[in-house]
Amino acid sequence: MAEQLKGYFNRLPILLLLDGLYPTGPVMEQCRRYHWEDLIGLPQRCLPSVWEEVESLSPWPAANRWTHTWRGRQQQCRWGNDIEYRYDHHPRSRPVHVVIGEESWQEVDPDRGEIVDNNSRHVWISSRRLHWDGLHERGNLAARSRWGIETSMRVEKRQGYHYEHAFSDDWNAMKGFHYLLRLAPLLNAMAQYPKRVAKPVRTQGVRAFLKFVRETGAHPWLSPPWIQHLLATPIQLRLE
Repeated sequence: MAEQLKGYFNRLPILLLLDGLYPTGPVMEQCRRYHWEDLIGLPQRCLPSVWEEVESLSPWPAANRWTHTWRGRQQQCRWGNDIEYRYDHHPRSRPVHVVIGEESWQEVDPDRGEIVDNNSRHVWISSRRLHWDGLHERGNLAARSRWGIETSMRVEKRQGYHYEHAFSDDWNAMKGFHYLLRLAPLLNAMAQYPKRVAKPVRTQGVRAFLKFVRETGAHPWLSPPWIQHLLATPIQLRLE
């Protein structure tokens, strides 16, 4: 898939957000060869040589520590740049950059109705050198966005939609099931959050709103003729 993406979008800047299955030398090497950036989760038992050097940095200098509050969570980050990593007896070591984020927050326990303390710890390998003024963007806004995708998939697989089953050996039937499943979460979300759709329903009417929903899900936002017209039109850049 990486080779196909590079072939289709040769100059597109890409940032890969990968989980703890992918902190391996070949993956990082391919990203560097394609000039892609990456943020990869680093489990405790992966890359022992990297972890050994990371732990040797303790106690961390003040220049490599940063505290931040985000969405009611108290965050403490530590990072180390240019950690050498060599894999499969590769003649050259590759520098990697590691950030450790620890956060704590309080929330109400839904079963007991009491306030409970929670904490979590996240470690990522970054292809770009780390600095305090880029940690929020790369950690909170980039690396953590992968969880939203995984959460959506987990809901579809485990919470009533049964998306882990194909239900058919016929390819067209499987595609039909996939399209229907794309619509089901949308309709359920609209049913669960009626306040979000109340205003457009009042202003447009029920039929017009349902037509808008259908066209949004069924029609491409960018039409092929319009794209071909743009490609055939000479582009001028003017500096004024």
